[in-house]
Amino acid sequence: MGEKLKLLPVAHRGMHENAPENTMAAFRAAAQAGCAVETDIRMTADGEIVIFHDEDLLRLCRGLRDIPGTPIEQLTWEELSRIRLPYGGHMTGDFFPKNGYEQEEWFNYPWALDSEEAILERAGRYSGLSQEERVRRLLADYEDGFYKACQEDPRSEPIPTLEEFLRWAAGQPEGFFAEIEYKGLGMTPKVFELLEKTGAAGKCILMSGDLAHVREMQGFAAKEGKPQGLRLGVNIRYCDEEHLAKLEGYDLWELGLNAGEFSAGDVKRLADRGIRVFANLGDTPSWWETLETTGAAAFKTNTPSRYLAWKQAQK
Repeated sequence: MGEKLKLLPVAHRGMHENAPENTMAAFRAAAQAGCAVETDIRMTADGEIVIFHDEDLLRLCRGLRDIPGTPIEQLTWEELSRIRLPYGGHMTGDFFPKNGYEQEEWFNYPWALDSEEAILERAGRYSGLSQEERVRRLLADYEDGFYKACQEDPRSEPIPTLEEFLRWAAGQPEGFFAEIEYKGLGMTPKVFELLEKTGAAGKCILMSGDLAHVREMQGFAAKEGKPQGLRLGVNIRYCDEEHLAKLEGYDLWELGLNAGEFSAGDVKRLADRGIRVFANLGDTPSWWETLETTGAAAFKTNTPSRYLAWKQAQK
């Protein structure tokens, strides 16, 4: 991967407009569209590293019966490998809110099951709760809708292992990269081993928004060395001295900052330190208009096909 990145959308958990998030089908669709990808990793009870974002299966398996609510870290790979993630009710498809995804949690709403107005009105009933609890209750309200949708669309995808993902990433063309976000501790030795084994290190950026995870990967890399070509990053979201001070002495190639929370000046100051800015989401046309003026190296989006269509229309 070259030192200068072309500003391309980084498909957040793959192109889940086409397939369930964080599945190989979603990653392949993103790469075919010319996108990089972002994904998440967790470790199972028996030490397998898998591609999965949530702590448990409940959100992504809505519409299926008898799905355990046990955390991923307490399930074995044998147990997880029997689970398939459904398409029915989970796909955003062609839906796009009038002004884009103004709040990140909107991505988790069941747009395929009801009208925009009805979903936002129902979600508003839970406005006093945490984001996680709002989404949980809203999805529970549509349990019957998910079940019906899964009966009508029986397609599903397996949960990938990190090794499967890395073997695929290693074969992607020049310019492709994968941003891999830690969702737990204790994985770094196995991750580095898999990067070496698959030859994918030069296509990967390891990062996290949790500083405990960042300290682990940074400490291990400083002591043991990195696989050749591997980049490290951190998602601190806000560009201020308080946040930046926590990163002193780290080996950083990428810094994740929230859409609208940094300027072109911030990007230049970080570039002078050898750090590139990746913007977090911002799935609205108004942000897309601003994005290229910042000089950011890349940005993550839940709606890559929408961005690409918008970009094409600007020519």
